[in-house]
Amino acid sequence: HICTCKAGYSGDGKKSCKLIDICSQDNGGCSFFADCASNKTSFTTRCTCKNGYIGDGTKCIGNVLESLQNDPNLREFHSRLMNSSIRQILSPENHVSVVAPNNNAFTSSRRKRRSVNSLSDLDLKHYIVSCVSLSENDVKAGDKSFVTVAGSWLNITSPMVINNNVSILSVLTAANSAILVVDKLLDVPDSDDDSLEHVSTFVRGILIIDY
Repeated sequence: HICTCKAGYSGDGKKSCKLIDICSQDNGGCSFFADCASNKTSFTTRCTCKNGYIGDGTKCIGNVLESLQNDPNLREFHSRLMNSSIRQILSPENHVSVVAPNNNAFTSSRRKRRSVNSLSDLDLKHYIVSCVSLSENDVKAGDKSFVTVAGSWLNITSPMVINNNVSILSVLTAANSAILVVDKLLDVPDSDDDSLEHVSTFVRGILIIDY
């Protein structure tokens, strides 16, 4: 007669049948960023996202910088943030919302002969709102205003539109952030523009506004 191991076990069926560790194979179907726990009785797994990640365990989303890096359409903006001195503002312990121009936004600006290579650290601060994690419902509602890390106003002037002329294509969720994907670069004030109503500094994840 032929001996075979029961479901959930492996071996020759005669001398040895060992319990299969489901989590040892492709992390048990869990995300690479999740912990896998197997139930030896029911042969099922429980997936739990690791600290700093959110999701159902089969899919786990990291912080804003990881999310930008993992989206091919946002790679140029991610590269500019990583090469700046302000990337610490986007560290996992800080809750922020980020306006992220897609790659086409940079390409379009080059075609219009606008300088995109000279985006300074201060320019990039106009794309970040600290201590606020916007939802898709927030941007669909419109009529909301926020102060950026640079001290300028970011206005959701109508559903899915920023400052009357920049369309929000989608809202992505990261572990510590909301990412508003837009189709063009923001018109930011010059660094010496006296029209800024606020001067802001970012200290330990808190936006301090000086009037």
